[in-house]
Amino acid sequence: MVEEPTKLIIPGASWEAIKRIILAYHSVDGQENPGLGEVASIAGKNRPLVSSCNEFLRSLGILRSDQNKLTEIGNQFAIGLSIGTESVIHEALQQIVRDSPALARLIAILRARGSMKEDAFRGNIIVAAGLNRESRNFPFVKVIPDLLCASGLISIDDGMVSLRRSQEILRAPEQTAPREDSRTEKEVQSGLEIARDEIPIAPRGYIPTPFPLGPNRLAYLSLPGDWSPKELPKLLKMIELAFGSDDK
Repeated sequence: MVEEPTKLIIPGASWEAIKRIILAYHSVDGQENPGLGEVASIAGKNRPLVSSCNEFLRSLGILRSDQNKLTEIGNQFAIGLSIGTESVIHEALQQIVRDSPALARLIAILRARGSMKEDAFRGNIIVAAGLNRESRNFPFVKVIPDLLCASGLISIDDGMVSLRRSQEILRAPEQTAPREDSRTEKEVQSGLEIARDEIPIAPRGYIPTPFPLGPNRLAYLSLPGDWSPKELPKLLKMIELAFGSDDK
């Protein structure tokens, strides 16, 4: 028997409104049993709008199922938003994508096809959510591409959706210095698509997380799907042992 794909939940607000709601939930995290009205007041949104987003937040594991509080990963994302640290935001959202069968399937479709027209990608989202143009949440389908862009996993340029790749990684090893290139932009992009197949990729279930080291310098780290933030001290220690200097 073929297993049915997990239905994708679409919220009742824009991505910007959802981020404000998440920050509002984060601000009441210290309370024992925060009310929805207080969260709505802090977010500057009406209560029905906040309520219309809760199923979406719970489906992604951002909001706890038993009360109006963020989960551990939800709080991590909120912290990234509050301090404006892109790497923290990327890490949290990529973990959310890994843990969501519906979002992970969208990434798998995009990985298989290389790139897609934005309308076609939105079509896959609409089908996954079981929506039609008369659906109440249809206007907010754009939240899903916005979330995936914010995660650092995809980019949307000139109406095309593709997985994000560092130009440094796409460059062949022998191309250590810039050189003149008479090819058209389309030919260059075609070459990059071929190069992607030659890049060592992480094992199935792993999603590379980019870490900026400076201008045009990115390091990538791939974590398993069952990664837990509690393992961070061990990971940092292993990185230090592997790449740290022997100088005292």
